[in-house]
Amino acid sequence: MALPLGNQNLVENLVTPRIIRPKGYFKALALDVAAVLAAFFMSYAFKLYLAEQASLTLVISILGLWALISILRTLTTRTLGRRALVALLQTAALLVIFLGIPLQFLLLIAAGVFIFLFWGEASAFTELTQSLEVRFFRTTRAHVNRLVTAAIIFTLFIYIATNSQNLFVSEKSFTKVYGLTAEAVKNSYPDLRLDSTFRTFAESVARRELAKRPEYAELNTPMKEAALAKATDESMAQIRETLKLSAGGDEQMSSVFYNFFRSTMEGWQKTFGKAFVAIWVIILFLILKGFGTLFYLGVGLIGYLLYQGLIVLNVIHIIGESRSREVIEFT
Repeated sequence: MALPLGNQNLVENLVTPRIIRPKGYFKALALDVAAVLAAFFMSYAFKLYLAEQASLTLVISILGLWALISILRTLTTRTLGRRALVALLQTAALLVIFLGIPLQFLLLIAAGVFIFLFWGEASAFTELTQSLEVRFFRTTRAHVNRLVTAAIIFTLFIYIATNSQNLFVSEKSFTKVYGLTAEAVKNSYPDLRLDSTFRTFAESVARRELAKRPEYAELNTPMKEAALAKATDESMAQIRETLKLSAGGDEQMSSVFYNFFRSTMEGWQKTFGKAFVAIWVIILFLILKGFGTLFYLGVGLIGYLLYQGLIVLNVIHIIGESRSREVIEFT
């Protein structure tokens, strides 16, 4: 028996399911995408740096932007699974440009990078879930430090894979560091000419030594010039013997010291073999980690100011949960 339906409209009675997204869904998604893109562009900038088409300053600047984005992400991401996914995507974004290097080496780098990225995410997640209030610097310090460690592993081993013939330091990079060192020495010892040719430097050393001798001051000008020329030749011969190099008088001191550095590294490599590579990687890693600590101080301060600004602008706010602890979410 059919039931009378009357004037009922069955279409109107159908309930259309609604997709309810959490508050700040698109803002959080935008941060995730921005973090992955920052990792990609840092990798691209580093590739340009290896090709001597970009400066190291550009690489560090993009790394700083990546760290700032990651600070905001780590404060607002609520689930560990999402953190792991973003860490994996960031690892892929870093390495996708360098797919041409040997697969085993690539996988080794990927494992190291992902471990430290996820370790930083997990540390921040633990701090946020176990603390009653949001402690900005405690939460972000370990996260940023491990992100920087991941970036160091990436840059160091990619450099080794693509520039092993340069003993991990190209002449251009060495010259930049040498220029800064020479400038610092000049401020303390203005009479030493490290920023000049080999002969000019040797002459400055000879002049400095002659000035300590009372009898030199009593000589007339022609005799002083002759004594300086002789002392300069002696100084050049002594430096050549000490460095075991046949440097020309017109050769720049940066090239002289780079050749000395290179010959020393090659000698150690022949003596110690593969152990030398391991030791040199450890030394470079520790040096870069030291700079990474200074890097966090700057990024952490900027991140804190940005964090406070977003709270003032009501982009994010702090709320209390039923467990009497603070969390951050988008407005």
